[in-house]
Amino acid sequence: MVRRTKEEAQETRSKILNAASKVFCDKGYANSSLEDVAKEANVTRGAIYWHFKNKTDIFEALHDELRCPLIKLLLNDLETDHYSPIDQLQENCTKFLIDLSKNDHLQRVLTLFMKKSDYSGELEYCKKIHTKNKSEQLKLFSDYFDRAKPENKQLQHLDSDSMALSISCFMKGIIIEFLDNPTTMNIEKRAPQMMEIFFSGLKQK
Repeated sequence: MVRRTKEEAQETRSKILNAASKVFCDKGYANSSLEDVAKEANVTRGAIYWHFKNKTDIFEALHDELRCPLIKLLLNDLETDHYSPIDQLQENCTKFLIDLSKNDHLQRVLTLFMKKSDYSGELEYCKKIHTKNKSEQLKLFSDYFDRAKPENKQLQHLDSDSMALSISCFMKGIIIEFLDNPTTMNIEKRAPQMMEIFFSGLKQK
């Protein structure tokens, strides 16, 4: 019974976040209310307050849903030996992009954060948190390049932080292009090719 209750609570929380991603994208964060989210999720406002303190708390939870999968993926692979950290990072970036193409909820969350949030008003403090989180992600990218350098002479004259920022910008461009043209850009087909184009110049020849 306790396990079932926890599962039901998690299902309700997921419903609320899924509904919030739709409402915030359709109406904008500032123009959305908890009533809108509750109606979309088909739950009571009380159910929302059981899981979240306020609307901003939901916004932060959506950001964690976006950030955590990639961070977890990068962290887990950093803890394993690999013949080529560059190939390893390429595989992880490719997987993230392909997973994105199959996940409507993640696409809405990315649209919210990359195209529809100006971080003004009550969201202003979130910008600092998100900037800190981005730095964490860049540090993980940089760690892959640091691991590759001893066996890869091509990387030894390059700054790992600059390479990390480069792949971050490259992926951001792909994601924005996909969000702008989801029906015409076949990211599942293109992502492996585009990642190979980027990483091919960084691999030991």
